[in-house]
Amino acid sequence: MVVIEVEAGGVVARHPAGGAQLFTVVLGSGWVSGGDGERQAITAGETVLWESGESHESGSDEGMRVLVVEAESVDV
Repeated sequence: MVVIEVEAGGVVARHPAGGAQLFTVVLGSGWVSGGDGERQAITAGETVLWESGESHESGSDEGMRVLVVEAESVDV
């Protein structure tokens, strides 16, 4: 588990998930994209799940704080 701060205009570059990964915005807003590369808006209180090995990236125009939880598997 880790908390990351994405500054205004920041991007977490595309990379594969090392395990199942929950990405929850706790403050601010931004965007996420999965394997298809299509950006989807995300805001505080919303979560996305990436499966192990899934290519993904995220970013924010205004800044966001994110809680990332990674495990071998995640049951939702």
